[in-house]
Amino acid sequence: MKAVGGAIALGAVGIALQGCGGGDAPVKVECFNKQINLVSQSIEATTVMNMESTLNGTTTNTKVIGTSKEKMDINDFNLFFEVDGTTVLTKGDKKDDVTSWSRMVINAGKQEAVTWQKIKLATLNMTVNQCTISPMPFGKEQLKQMYTAYLGSMQQNLTCTGNDGTFDTFHGEIDMSMPPMGSMQIVTDIQMDKDYLMGGTSKMNGAMTMVTTYDYTETYDYTETSTKVVAGGPSSEDLDWSKWGVECKNAPTPPGLDGPGPHAMVKLALDAKKFKPGALHFFSQFMNTPASAHKKNKMVVV
Repeated sequence: MKAVGGAIALGAVGIALQGCGGGDAPVKVECFNKQINLVSQSIEATTVMNMESTLNGTTTNTKVIGTSKEKMDINDFNLFFEVDGTTVLTKGDKKDDVTSWSRMVINAGKQEAVTWQKIKLATLNMTVNQCTISPMPFGKEQLKQMYTAYLGSMQQNLTCTGNDGTFDTFHGEIDMSMPPMGSMQIVTDIQMDKDYLMGGTSKMNGAMTMVTTYDYTETYDYTETSTKVVAGGPSSEDLDWSKWGVECKNAPTPPGLDGPGPHAMVKLALDAKKFKPGALHFFSQFMNTPASAHKKNKMVVV
């Protein structure tokens, strides 16, 4: 479908150029919007990620191919997310295939995050099927403040570099570092239409270094191509996890980190002088990782 869309777009440009007296002079299309913005929307997409990570000198290569559905509400700060994918892990001469499916709902009004995961590891012939309910230590007002700060950072670091006639492309570099725990930089290109709907192809390249109990480095590239996008976030039915037909259990209370705990992370994200997007990224990963991982690794690196 994307190839067909590209061919149609090229045809339209050709006609336009003929109408202008030939195809020698390039046609410059101004950006619909000079500044990036986020609006409530529902996106279906295909995703591809390649990642190389090194932990204490051992390198693992990961390739993930999948599809995703994301519905986000910028007004009430609710989220529905579903992803289905295949992961190939390569470490030296060892390889493992992992198929996974997950669904997550964040309900700001109820201050809860519910995650259902189904994972199958081919080599170990092992299957995981679990649904957990995690309480959120903050509500809608705190999320609004975090969102405002995050959007401000995006608007400061991303600029529109061009328009293909359908989508603006916003390009920039974002520092998501969390000193003294580590550094994380990303370079991103986000495509949006005139209504800020992410209907094109978005790309992200990143590098991360974490110095905690272990030495960890990571580089990755991620591409998301939208196949369908409409305005509006999740419905009340999307947020009703009780209809999933699976037993969801309360997650254990996460233990404290060696350093800032979850409440301190929220405070950091709400402090305009100290805010960096990494605070929100780090905290969201913390809330959606099994407690055993926190206990073993002291902190979360993804």
